[in-house]
Amino acid sequence: ILALGAEQKNTFCLGKGKQAILSQYIGDIKNLAAYEFMNEALDRFSQLFRFSPEAIACDLPTDYPSTRLAIKMSRKLGIPLFRIQHHHAHIASCMAEHRLDEPVIGISFDGTGYGNDGTIWGGEFLIAGLSDFTRYTYLDPVALPGGDAAVREPWKTAFSYLYKYFGSSFDYMSLQVFKQAGREKLELLAEMLDKNINSPLSSGAGRLFDAVSALLGLCTIETFDSEAPLRLESAINGNTDEYYPYSAGSPVVFREMFRSILNDIRSGNISIIPAKFHNTLAMVILEVTGQMSRDTSIKKVVLSGGCFQNKYLLERTCYLLRGKGFEVYTNNRVPSNDGGVSLGQVVIASKLLKQCV
Repeated sequence: ILALGAEQKNTFCLGKGKQAILSQYIGDIKNLAAYEFMNEALDRFSQLFRFSPEAIACDLPTDYPSTRLAIKMSRKLGIPLFRIQHHHAHIASCMAEHRLDEPVIGISFDGTGYGNDGTIWGGEFLIAGLSDFTRYTYLDPVALPGGDAAVREPWKTAFSYLYKYFGSSFDYMSLQVFKQAGREKLELLAEMLDKNINSPLSSGAGRLFDAVSALLGLCTIETFDSEAPLRLESAINGNTDEYYPYSAGSPVVFREMFRSILNDIRSGNISIIPAKFHNTLAMVILEVTGQMSRDTSIKKVVLSGGCFQNKYLLERTCYLLRGKGFEVYTNNRVPSNDGGVSLGQVVIASKLLKQCV
């Protein structure tokens, strides 16, 4: 089985016999040089390991270069193609590391991944096996005005969250981040959101990090990938168990968290916000995992996705879950970010291929 991985932070993986052979880090294959390097590396791996695919696995979106290549190869070679949901592949990558082949509670937090419903996912609570999954709940989706532009400019995501929860009556100019943007830009964003113009929905946990980082003035415009979450984690100051209120339903709603963050900003209690925000996400995971376990009797929890490269979030989440008797599994041998997706694709495709035979 050949798995072509994700679009960003790309790796590919060869599944041969009982081996999974992961490529080196390739990068963002929207970049032509990276895409050509992926093809070159794939040719070399195929020669080195005497590998010829009998099935191909890839991500869902047809506009990804890897998906287009997978479709082309599948047709040319006349072999099965498995298009695999991104966050299911994240969970499966960790399951493969720990040799798990049973239903688990899978929590996949990252920035972007295409969902089965056509929206952008990234804050997912899944009941997952290797062959399939059910989406139990997810983080409250927010519209991203300008699509990818909102990812590169976190202040836009911050505005979108506040506009979603507090509407046009909120005094946006009372916050420094929006003063810098100017009233004209805010009115344009509000119109885009009202009319749903180029504003795709995203449940990505990464967008929450972006919004809070921007509200604190840590990163309003990114100069490198994931700058806003990195700066927010780096700003954690001191030890606290405090966290913000939230509503752990379907979806998980953060209206009261943002209200409380705004209160802390106005009162000048800014230094405590980064820790309380991270604690809130860990508490959300703990509470929703408890709900899932009560409904399914599953006690094994798998954490994967780029957000779990955040050391504070990962350690606190593991501590809380293990304190309640859960068995927690995390990526160790492959990256928890998109670099591990190709491994997940291989093991899912392997399971599906066996079911087809």
